[in-house]
Amino acid sequence: MPANLPPDFAFQDVYDTSLTFAQQVTAKDRWLLTGKYSGDVSSVYQLGFNIVENSVKVLLNGQTLTAGVDYVVDYNVGQLTIRNDAALGSWC
Repeated sequence: MPANLPPDFAFQDVYDTSLTFAQQVTAKDRWLLTGKYSGDVSSVYQLGFNIVENSVKVLLNGQTLTAGVDYVVDYNVGQLTIRNDAALGSWC
């Protein structure tokens, strides 16, 4: 097992069982991707492809914004559009 991985992220079964048995352990089949963006203010952000529907959460100053009201995600093209004017103000 790689030494630099925290225990929560280590998947020991990959190293000491067969591929077939490791694939049956679905508890570790989840990913949490967290990111932070800084730069110019924009109303449209490209998130990339294969974004799982309803998996995007947008925060403004620690407060969760409302999907469909404050922002819209087009999961087909991986695009986030901010509608909340407060999120588009000058903040840095």
